[in-house]
Amino acid sequence: MFWSEKKKMQYIVVFILIIIFFLFVFVINLQKPTCNDGKQNQNEEGIDCGGVCERICSFSAEDVVVRWNRMFLVKNGIYNAVAYVENPNISFQALNMSYVFKFYDENGILIYERKGKTNIPAQRVVPVFEETIQMGNRIPKRTTFEFASKPVWEKSAGEISELKTENMSIRNENGITKLEASLQNPTLNKIQNIKIIAILFDVEGNAINSSKTALDLIEKDSTEKIVFTWPFEFADSVAKIEIIPTEYTVLK
Repeated sequence: MFWSEKKKMQYIVVFILIIIFFLFVFVINLQKPTCNDGKQNQNEEGIDCGGVCERICSFSAEDVVVRWNRMFLVKNGIYNAVAYVENPNISFQALNMSYVFKFYDENGILIYERKGKTNIPAQRVVPVFEETIQMGNRIPKRTTFEFASKPVWEKSAGEISELKTENMSIRNENGITKLEASLQNPTLNKIQNIKIIAILFDVEGNAINSSKTALDLIEKDSTEKIVFTWPFEFADSVAKIEIIPTEYTVLK
């Protein structure tokens, strides 16, 4: 065998050994326990949940509680709807939960559905809000709200905005109701893409209307004015106001 042929054979043998090594590593990694292998291994509490896995086992979390849901006429066949949802879990959150509002007429016939997705942060009350629902000539008499998917619980990042509202005032101006407030960001981070829901209650604690506004950005350690409006005056007196930031992005 010539020297060149021996050298070529050595290269081939080395190449084959390298391939065998990488195949061995690949097989070992395939057999290594993960949080997506469909097995209860590592120190998991269930199949691919609990222990070292980010996903929380469903039996370890309390159910989300829907306290109430309401629809509110805005004008001329246009409605808003809100569901008051509570997550009692201290450190578990659920992201992208599918939901559906359903609207029924006086005969109990379904006339409209509005679907969406929402995040359920840990240990918070979240108003799930849908706006500008156009019914046309149909008049809804009852609405329901339900989650269309089961929560996939995961550990909360622990990052809850400390946005605060203050200086709330509500008044009527030429047949329009206006709610003004100050939104304060006392943190050392900028916060952007903020969506805020306001809910108004009567003296008996019943929600009488709701609205939504947004802010593009609030600088660190600063305050911005926010305004909610309704194109009418309320028949009932407003006894309590809740203003809740529901979505936002914290800039590090």
